[in-house]
Amino acid sequence: MDDWQEPALSSRHFHNRVGRGDRGSASRNKGRNGPFDVKSSFGTYELKYPALDKFTNTPSKKHKQTRSSPSMELFRLTDDGNGILGQLMLPDMIEATIVLAGSRKVLLKTAEDLEDHAKSEGSGKRGSEQDDCEGEGPKVDSDEPISDGESPDEEVQSNDSSAEESCGKSGSNRFHTFEKNSFQAPKFWIQWRGKVKRPGSPIEETNRNLMDTGMGYIVFSGNNCRKFKGTISCEALGWKDTSITGWKTVSRSERDKPVTWVPLKE
Repeated sequence: MDDWQEPALSSRHFHNRVGRGDRGSASRNKGRNGPFDVKSSFGTYELKYPALDKFTNTPSKKHKQTRSSPSMELFRLTDDGNGILGQLMLPDMIEATIVLAGSRKVLLKTAEDLEDHAKSEGSGKRGSEQDDCEGEGPKVDSDEPISDGESPDEEVQSNDSSAEESCGKSGSNRFHTFEKNSFQAPKFWIQWRGKVKRPGSPIEETNRNLMDTGMGYIVFSGNNCRKFKGTISCEALGWKDTSITGWKTVSRSERDKPVTWVPLKE
């Protein structure tokens, strides 16, 4: 090999080569800028906002510095796959169910569906209580032969397999629906519904707990949903588009944790 070829080959630049020092940043960027997966939003977030600092600095609250931190938990998708359900906890202020959606229109529709479901559950419970008082229905003859030659075990197994197949399809469709409606940079409209405590003297303690609802939005810093910035409003507390920030402390898988969307009194 000629003398000039050796240094030329040894110093050749290879395109798209990632050095050892760049591997960590490349991995982080992949999680931040890769395809959005709604399941990456599930987990627990710690919150911070200026309204909390003003509230805790009041003389009546200085002795409550040991209370739990403000947090937001995102549990799972709604049944139609268009929203995310979770819980919002702002100690001494708000304890509420929260729903996120990719657009304001979808959010309002999802909240309306939750409202209708809550009302139907309430009427259903009253209806079942009335049914219990009406007595038992006609008895079924246990000796009656099974039609079509199927044994009870075969029928149960067939129903179970159909149910599992249906649940599997509906589950994947829910995630697919949400992914189609999501933004490239994850931005979500939010609405919360729950208990609010207004600051007041001990005399007003009985009037401090009330049901309220409010809206806002959050924008995640990347598709890995590690942190976000946004706003939140609460008429009872005098908040209008109050800034709020959050960062994920624990990532979790989808959880079927019960949430309550209480209808507001008209």
